[in-house]
Amino acid sequence: MVEGFPARYPGLVRHEILVDVDSPCRVQYVSAWRDEESLVGYAGPGWRTDAVTFPDEEQMLAQPLTLRHFRLTSRRE
Repeated sequence: MVEGFPARYPGLVRHEILVDVDSPCRVQYVSAWRDEESLVGYAGPGWRTDAVTFPDEEQMLAQPLTLRHFRLTSRRE
């Protein structure tokens, strides 16, 4: 579903799908963007509060999506 995202969305630096080892029904999608402008280009101006979803995705969810945002403060070289 998301494997082609980097080619389709300029500014998407990387993305990962993480599956909880102890609870495989719990999945987390993590994306890193070059800048906020690129993120807005993908998710729209409401990116902080409005999750981007796939058609009929809510039928696959056990509970509503939650959004959390983080800012990278330092990089290891």
